[in-house]
Order: sequence, then C-alpha cells, then structure tokens
Amino acid sequence: MINRYKTLGELPRIPKEIWLKIGVGLIDRIRKDASKGISQDDSDPTFADYDIDYKDFKSRGDAVDGRATDSQVEPPNLKFTGDMLKLIEAERPTEHGVTISFKFGTRVLDNIEIKNRNIFDIRAKNMEWAKAMVLQQVQANAKGLPKKTTIKI
Repeated sequence: MINRYKTLGELPRIPKEIWLKIGVGLIDRIRKDASKGISQDDSDPTFADYDIDYKDFKSRGDAVDGRATDSQVEPPNLKFTGDMLKLIEAERPTEHGVTISFKFGTRVLDNIEIKNRNIFDIRAKNMEWAKAMVLQQVQANAKGLPKKTTIKI
C-alpha cells in the first residue's frame, strides 16, 4: 500500500480494508477459541460443560437432515452442525471500525445467558491482537510523514 499521509492528523486513519482484515481475524480467533472451549469472557474463560442429556445426544454424532454433525463434547465447542460459528461475518467496514455480525444471534445470546459459552465479546488476548494490527497501520502511516515535521500549537 502506498502511503499518502502527509500530516500528523492522518496518523490514526485506518483504511476500511484494514478494518475488514481485523474483523475477519477476530472471527477466526473466536472460532479457534470456541473449538478449544475458550470463552470470550475473560472473567469466566472456559465454557460450561454440556448437560448430560445433550452430551449423550451430541456424542452419538447422529446426522441431522442428512448433514454430518460434530460429536466433540470435551471441551464443549459450540459446534453441532457448525452453522452458528460458520455464519459469523465481518461487515460494513468504515474508517472507524468494522461490525461483526452473528447470523444465529439468538442462539449466541442463549449460550451466553444460559450456558456460559460466550463468543459474543472479544477476550483480552484477541483484543491485544486487534490493537497490534491498528498500531501497525499507524506506524505504516508515520512512514509517509516528512522527516522534519513542525507542530504549531
């Protein structure tokens, strides 16, 4: 990317493409964490176990409507058909951020409230990654500044 920034006021500008990249990266991290039973809620970092009936049902791996299902129960991974985790999208990037949309939002919220399986928030480790991506862009923007910059106050 050619840097065209000329003033300090342009340092914090993050292009839409970078925000989209950050959103996609956060979604990837949420999915990886979920497969390991890791919550996005730092105050309670592990998913609660499945109840006995659901654990027995899921562990059989019975097909649903001809579709394969996931049978992992330890740790809980929030996958059954995989739709809830697959249908998370980074949308509407602007120069100020990106929206992460959960197409199965009700199911996501039910897991947070009832079963302590939070994929809706962003845990500290993932937020640090996002901050590093933003800082990397600010540093790239700084390379376009003239060597000698005068700031008038």
